[in-house]
Amino acid sequence: MINAFGVPASGGYAARQAFLIKDGKIVWADYSASTAEQAADVLKFINGAKS
Repeated sequence: MINAFGVPASGGYAARQAFLIKDGKIVWADYSASTAEQAADVLKFINGAKS
């Protein structure tokens, strides 16, 4: 994942990030990956993409 998506790493471990992938392309990315708000952010994107 680190190499495939260019995810920042520290000590060999990937930093927490989230991606939505459609048809092999990243369509949404959360590089700070706030767990408290992440589900709401994803749903907001998905609902906006359907409009």
